[in-house]
Amino acid sequence: MRKILPLAFLALLSANTPLAHAQETPPPPVNSFWPGLTKPSQTDPTSAKIIDLHIKARGGREAMEAVRSLRLKGKLFEGKKDFKIEGVFSPSGEARFEIFFEKRGDEHRTVKASDGKHTWQRVLLPEKERPAGITGNEGKLLDLEARLPFLLLDHVGQNHVFTYIGKKDYLGRAAYVLHGWLVSGLEIDIFLDAKSFQILNYRHPYKIGGREVLVNLTPSKLKRLGNVWWEMEYKMNHRNKTFRRVTYERIKLNVPTEDSFFAQPEIKEFWLRSSRN
Repeated sequence: MRKILPLAFLALLSANTPLAHAQETPPPPVNSFWPGLTKPSQTDPTSAKIIDLHIKARGGREAMEAVRSLRLKGKLFEGKKDFKIEGVFSPSGEARFEIFFEKRGDEHRTVKASDGKHTWQRVLLPEKERPAGITGNEGKLLDLEARLPFLLLDHVGQNHVFTYIGKKDYLGRAAYVLHGWLVSGLEIDIFLDAKSFQILNYRHPYKIGGREVLVNLTPSKLKRLGNVWWEMEYKMNHRNKTFRRVTYERIKLNVPTEDSFFAQPEIKEFWLRSSRN
């Protein structure tokens, strides 16, 4: 005569089957901006070919790799405020920005930088403050800004991955669209002109009013120096309204930098011991 197993035991047995564990595994997060897109193991051949044509249009790989550093000076406009800005960029994804303005006779100066792995900031004037790391979306966006001049030059070595989306119309111009997963974790679309292979637009997530939306980062005003075309202006806009603009007016190649120029400074703690009489 067969024994009937208790229902509680059967429930416990079924809960430990592989099928039950598979059902309990939470589904991967849904990308609300690019549903259905999953990160491939490497950049596909079509994207790699378009990137090579872009590098050629910029002036060629040899000319770009000869640039060890790039310094840009100009103005930053955010809403109704404007600042002076100086950025020094490295091909390896490092960059240092100094943003400054005067208010009531006092100079205000802030540094924001990336060493290629970590982003940080520090107030230098009117009073020097402790450096602090920049994390989350703000850190990812600063990482993107730091990489812009050389973003596609060594995408394999920098661990960025791109996939070809297709050919689309962008403001009346035919464009090849690449979707990218940057090493920082930021996802972007890059629109490249189908004729010149210059970049027409970068599109990425950005928080406005506490809500994450897709914004356009549009480069313009190309300037040729060292046989390379450089983007001298970036407009960040949403729904045809520009809310941030960086316009560089001066450019210089191969400026000297120290090894620690992009790294977050170390702060030494000093403990004062009080002696009792």
